[in-house]
Amino acid sequence: MVYDPAHSFNDAVAQLAGISLAGLAFVFIPTVIGSAWQRARQMRRMREQVALVANAPLDGLAWQFESLSRDLFQQIVTYTQPDSAESRSLLTWGLSVQESGRAVLELRQELADRDDIAPPARVAATDALHTVGRLYEHPDAARWRLADDAVLAGISACGNATTVRQYLYQLYSALHDDQSPFAAYIPATQPSPESDHAT
Repeated sequence: MVYDPAHSFNDAVAQLAGISLAGLAFVFIPTVIGSAWQRARQMRRMREQVALVANAPLDGLAWQFESLSRDLFQQIVTYTQPDSAESRSLLTWGLSVQESGRAVLELRQELADRDDIAPPARVAATDALHTVGRLYEHPDAARWRLADDAVLAGISACGNATTVRQYLYQLYSALHDDQSPFAAYIPATQPSPESDHAT
């Protein structure tokens, strides 16, 4: 045991200063928990889950997508006023992320599992899911049009790959849902995927 009053005094002053500064920070610095900034950041991370399932390695991806997207959704809900415009916006984004994310994930799995899909159909379907992923990362009207065109091109290129076409139809429906976050981007007149495929 060492008797060193000067060292003990220096340690005590440093600890007291640290505790005092931490206490002042808790009192005067506003928390980010539940703030609009935190919710916007979490919402952005939730949308990015669609880009994640479009690009990340497939091994364990389904579990990762479900876990992350639902956890982020729950975190945002906890600090959102029920029945508010913000809450309604959150719900539409959450449902859209789940719908499109699952369709993208299952489409990728189908492309990985089957070797009888024609190369043009495979390329078009892959382009469609990547374009949808970019739309969710940074949603705007221009990216919506690119995603819509890519999905329609994928549907047209699918030929007899009926399961692949089914997932692309799901993405088309998500993009054209007038209750979705993309409702403002949907034109009054829009091409029909059935007629596009028939041509």
